[in-house]
Amino acid sequence: AFSDSIPLLSLPLKLTRTVTGCGFQFLGPFLLSSVFLMILVGALIFRRLGWSVPDALLAALLVALAPALFHRGHHVTLTAHWLILLCVLGLLSPKGRLALLFVLAQLAILISMYFMPIVLWFALINGTFKDGRLRPGTLARSAAHVVLIAAGVLASLYALGFFHADGAARGFGYYSMNVLGPINPEGRSRFLPDLPIGQPGQLYEGFQYVGLGWMCAMLIGLFCWWRQSGRDAASKLRGALLIGTAFLFAAAALSNKIYIGPWLVAEFPLVFPLSLIAGIFRTSGRYFWVASYVAIIAALVQIGLRLRPPYRTMTIAALVALQLADVKLPYRVPADLDIMLMSRATGRSAADDLAARGVGVVQIRNEDFEHYAPLVDALIERDIAITYWYVARFPRGHVHARTAEVLQNGGAFVSARPEECRAKAAELRGTASAAYSDGWCSVHHEPGASAGRSGVSPAAESDNGEARSSGG
Repeated sequence: AFSDSIPLLSLPLKLTRTVTGCGFQFLGPFLLSSVFLMILVGALIFRRLGWSVPDALLAALLVALAPALFHRGHHVTLTAHWLILLCVLGLLSPKGRLALLFVLAQLAILISMYFMPIVLWFALINGTFKDGRLRPGTLARSAAHVVLIAAGVLASLYALGFFHADGAARGFGYYSMNVLGPINPEGRSRFLPDLPIGQPGQLYEGFQYVGLGWMCAMLIGLFCWWRQSGRDAASKLRGALLIGTAFLFAAAALSNKIYIGPWLVAEFPLVFPLSLIAGIFRTSGRYFWVASYVAIIAALVQIGLRLRPPYRTMTIAALVALQLADVKLPYRVPADLDIMLMSRATGRSAADDLAARGVGVVQIRNEDFEHYAPLVDALIERDIAITYWYVARFPRGHVHARTAEVLQNGGAFVSARPEECRAKAAELRGTASAAYSDGWCSVHHEPGASAGRSGVSPAAESDNGEARSSGG
């Protein structure tokens, strides 16, 4: 819950901790439910448009086969893309659905606040989209709804301690999307080559490859839209709202540093309050999700208007098959890692030594271990395998755990001096596991461990007194 917090689940499940035990995890069930809800809500969208059940399920399956969705498999809070689809479903509902949008905003806060601006935007255009006319009264009512929903959001953020957090959130522009992101597979396509990028952060947060199935669907949908004639004013306004939505969130994803491949083609400074918003929603590349889902749903709608069964069914089935053939699932991080090394050093001796003794090794990020030592201690104390790395900002007044406190909590030893860790490991007669970083180490006593397993690598005795880890 600490390393990928989902308050929606972690808060109520805390009440069951005496039954579930500390080893219980809810991230797997949440990921499964996200995929299920993507297909369910997608099918409801196309059923709302009058499609048959088989065609609606096929179209929903294509929508759910988004590479960006499965790319978030190890950052599970961000797989709740069904929230975006629910916003689209709300637009297609005949009534105002203020209650639905309010609930969606609360869900966004209780899952990941990155979805919250999306809900607010859909609340703003909701009335105009339904009316099919741009009227001052409708705009005023939608603005009032946004204010009401935002008030509820602020109340929930306060209750969850958001305004008590300290520290700056940097990375806006670094974690942006590249203009070529939708066609850059970054190793996920079986057919297309990888393209150069401008910032390392675009490899992860800016990943927005859509897959060959989606590409073909969008091209077919664009052709069908172009061949249409006689669109009424309401249809034109709804189309303009959807196009504006896609462009708005695409612009947010590109940030204030626009890259086309490796080239920075535009950059502009951020003024207040944009700088404040950019600090909170710093990983802007994620917001292209909205544009991609709006585009694929709009494309499928155009295909459905142009093609009738069975041709529509055959076309969508072919697109699903093409998407499955093209997209490769993301890499998997081994789940049996029992040691974590973090360092700015690039030497391989420590990692090689540990690997020779059968100890799993992973370098997570190049950051000072000092800031994360308490979290690592808590995980090691509870024998929780560390497979990936996310840390919330510590609240004001947070104090790092002192050695005495950590020892009282379960036999772990923390020190900024590697020689102290070596002495502690020797005292424990080789029954310790350790995590090293820039001058920090943590030794955890394992009473049932094999006597031949030592937690301290000889390579930790480097010239500068720091442990060195793999750079891979």
